[in-house]
Amino acid sequence: MIQKFTVLLLIMNSFSLFLFSQNEKDIPKTPVNPDALKMLEQVSEAVKSYDAKKQKFQEDVLGMFDKKETISRSKGDIKTLNQLKSEKDNFLKEGKDPTLFFITDQKRSLELAKLSLIKSYEKHIKECLTLKFDFEADELVKELETLKNEKAEDKFKKNSKPIEPQINKNNVSVEIRKNLNDFVPVKTTFTTGGQFKKGNKGEAKLGGKVLPYKFILLVPSNGGPTSVFYNLDKKYKRFHATVAVKDTPVGGSESPIIFSVFGDEKELWKSNPIKKNGDSEECDIDITNIQELELRTKTGPPAYAWAIWIDPFISTKSLKK
Repeated sequence: MIQKFTVLLLIMNSFSLFLFSQNEKDIPKTPVNPDALKMLEQVSEAVKSYDAKKQKFQEDVLGMFDKKETISRSKGDIKTLNQLKSEKDNFLKEGKDPTLFFITDQKRSLELAKLSLIKSYEKHIKECLTLKFDFEADELVKELETLKNEKAEDKFKKNSKPIEPQINKNNVSVEIRKNLNDFVPVKTTFTTGGQFKKGNKGEAKLGGKVLPYKFILLVPSNGGPTSVFYNLDKKYKRFHATVAVKDTPVGGSESPIIFSVFGDEKELWKSNPIKKNGDSEECDIDITNIQELELRTKTGPPAYAWAIWIDPFISTKSLKK
């Protein structure tokens, strides 16, 4: 699923004049720009519409597979039934179109939603440049390129299968360490202002230094939490990450951020409040027998919180030495 970049800093008028203030009390509170907020909501609605179209596209096509399978079973047509099973599997895994029926109308509806979202990004980028928010414009451009280069299998596929640890040649389990950044989550939850995004090495700074690690950007919604969920299938024993507020021109978050880790809906770890650029805290916890792992960030309004999970990995090795 394409994840959204929301320009929360856009609604802070002339805030960059105070970047180098060492005392946060010296930073004046500026009013919200109604026009910027309105456009932010428009982008959010376009994202929601695109996500809904992707979900409907998958449901409609799977429904057509089910109808064809029912007919084939009633006719005793094992050849067609096997072909349907194969094509359904290819559709889910690789995004390949079926050959036994047409999905032209469904695909057109999805492409129109994608085009609408692209136009929203382009409009927002122009507004950022007009207001001299070059940093935010660059981030939006990256998101737009990701959307335009979206692969067929990324249009609607969810990672419902567990992340499997590997086995060595002697069938003895070895320590496997996997970065959550490399996997599609089971689901993400957030409202207007929230954002989930994968970041690669060198794409963020912390305390003025470029991060040599992959990271997960998990921006809290306006006053609400943002969460990302992963299916571990009880196969991992350790989760480790460093939580922080990545460097931005405004110097941090308007409100303190709380980072939390939940395992099967039970809170396993919670950070201290983090607010300033460069502030960070380490999370290293036991996740033995955890089926579903949830990473969550939350802050009070106003948010403007660039919350990141640096090098978030899971391991089959226990914390105990």
